[in-house]
Amino acid sequence: MPHPLFALAAFLCLPALAAPPLADPCPSEETGKAQGAIAEGWKDSYNSGDSARLERLYDERAWYLTQHSIEGVIHGGSRIRAYFEGGIRAGFHVDSIRLLSTFRSGDFAWSVGDYESTNAGQKDFGVNLVVARRTGGRWLIVAHSSAVPDPKTAVRRLPVLE
Repeated sequence: MPHPLFALAAFLCLPALAAPPLADPCPSEETGKAQGAIAEGWKDSYNSGDSARLERLYDERAWYLTQHSIEGVIHGGSRIRAYFEGGIRAGFHVDSIRLLSTFRSGDFAWSVGDYESTNAGQKDFGVNLVVARRTGGRWLIVAHSSAVPDPKTAVRRLPVLE
């Protein structure tokens, strides 16, 4: 059975009959660069221990975070920052973030990606879905969901979506 994120990505790239005229739900160079900058800024901020810089990547009006290691959804800047500070203090490190595909519709863009990390000396990998909104000329994260697949059944590196 295909991974649900691939099904979502395939659905989003179908021609959208009711989409606004400026909608571009399939990959574009501008969207890829914007989402790539978010991913690199996130990794650099996290790895340098700069939780304030990390916090500035998120839209203050619509912050939602779900992670495999928490229950429910974290909402609000101080809670999201505190969550990431816990990982920073524990010495967790994001080794790589690879965008598999990016999409855009109007002032919203989203990416599906995978990542590798080293946490307490253990290598881990997972997947991300990041939604950003363009506000005042900047792309800011409004929703961020990460998951760590079961290592016994997961494909180690997912293919890039075309």
